[in-house]
Amino acid sequence: MFRLTAKPLFWRTVIARVPSAITPDAFDEIRFRVQFEALHEDEAKAIDAAYAALPDDERFERRWHVLKRVVIGWEEVEGGGVELDPFSPEALNQALGWPWVGPAMTAAWRAAIAGEEPRMGN
Repeated sequence: MFRLTAKPLFWRTVIARVPSAITPDAFDEIRFRVQFEALHEDEAKAIDAAYAALPDDERFERRWHVLKRVVIGWEEVEGGGVELDPFSPEALNQALGWPWVGPAMTAAWRAAIAGEEPRMGN
């Protein structure tokens, strides 16, 4: 049964490749779960149009604007040996400061919206 909801939520496993601290020229795979909110097509179009209208120099600063709108929680995320729970916008901003987090979250979001199964292997 298809159920219309005002705020459709879903979980995805995010897989990021992080440069290894131990093995030269290698990567470690980190996995964590992110809860996303699906956007209605009208809202997604409005967000895209607003972003496209920004001057080029402001686009870099706002590159994670969609993630900041759709990421509403996470699991299996630690910070400095301490679990970052509960999720907060500040913690998300901190995580997005690392170059591997935003692209990995974006890939998980796009795959989910496209109806693709998560890629869990190599």
